[in-house]
Amino acid sequence: MTETPKRGIRRRVKPLKKKQEHGEVTPRRRPVYPMSAERENVRTALAYTEMAIKTVQPVIDAVMRQYEEPEDYRHDDAGDFLSSSRGMRLIAADRLSQKTGALAKLEKDTARNGNMAKNLSIKDWNEQVKDALGYQINEEYYEDKLSRLVDQWIYENVSMITSVPKEYLANVEAIIRWGYETKQPKVNVYRRLEKQIGLTKNKARLIGRDQLGSLNAKLTQYEHESAGVGKYKWITRRDDRVRDCHRALHGTIHKWSEPPPMWYMTKSRGIVYTGRYCHPGQDVACRCGASPVFDIDIAKVMLADKFRPL
Repeated sequence: MTETPKRGIRRRVKPLKKKQEHGEVTPRRRPVYPMSAERENVRTALAYTEMAIKTVQPVIDAVMRQYEEPEDYRHDDAGDFLSSSRGMRLIAADRLSQKTGALAKLEKDTARNGNMAKNLSIKDWNEQVKDALGYQINEEYYEDKLSRLVDQWIYENVSMITSVPKEYLANVEAIIRWGYETKQPKVNVYRRLEKQIGLTKNKARLIGRDQLGSLNAKLTQYEHESAGVGKYKWITRRDDRVRDCHRALHGTIHKWSEPPPMWYMTKSRGIVYTGRYCHPGQDVACRCGASPVFDIDIAKVMLADKFRPL
C-alpha cells in the first residue's frame, strides 16, 4: 500500500519592505525603556538610604531617651533638650560622613547603572536606525560621546541620593521639636518618626526612577541630534502608570527645540498647566520614549561616518 505523502505547511513569506530614499520616515519599532537599569538604580538608592537610616538611628535613640513625657515636663530642662536635638543632626551627619565605603559603593553601583542604560540605549538606537533607514551604525562611535553624559549623570545621581539622609535628619529634628514643644506623649513622636522612615524610603525609590529616566532622555536626545533628527513622535508605555497628560501626547509629533507643556487633570478646574515644558523622560519619573522622525537625506549625511555594513 502506497502512503500518500504529507503535504507540507505553506508559510507565507512577507517580502522585505523597500526603504524610502527621500522624505521623512519613523521606525516601526517602538523605543525601548531601560527598565532593568531603572530597577537597579532604585535598589541602589534604597540600599544607601537604608544604610544611612540604620547608621544614624543610635543617635536618634539617645536623644529620645532624654525625651520627657508631658507629666514629667520641666520648662527649665527644655533648653537643654532642644540643644541636644539640634546637636543630634550634626553628630548623625558626622557618623554618616565616616561611611566612606558606603559612598564608594554608591558611586560604583551608580556607574554600573548608568553604563547599563547607555548600552541599552545604543542597542535600541541601532535597531531604530536599521528599521527606518536600512543601515547599521558603528556603536563604537557613540561609546565615548555618551560616556561623557553618563559621567555627568553619575555625579548628579549620587548628589541626589546622598541628599535624602540629610533631609531625613532635618525632618527627624523637626518631629522631635514638635513633640517636645507641644507636649506630645513619646508614643506619638515615635509614630511620626516611624512614618518618616517610610516617606524617606519612598523618596529614595522615586529618585532612583526619576534619575534613570532623566539619563535615558539625555542619551536619546543626543542620539537623535547626532543624526540631524529635529522631530520625534511621543510614545508612552501604554500601562496604568501613564499620566493623563502623557497619554494625550502619545503618537503626537514634536520638535526637540519646542518641548510640549505639562498639565494634570482636576475634577473642579479641569486641565491645570504646571508651567513645565518637557520632552519624553524629562518629567518626574517619566518612562515615555521619543521615536525619531528621520529626514532621510539629512540623516544619511549626518550618519555617513557612523555606518557599517549589515
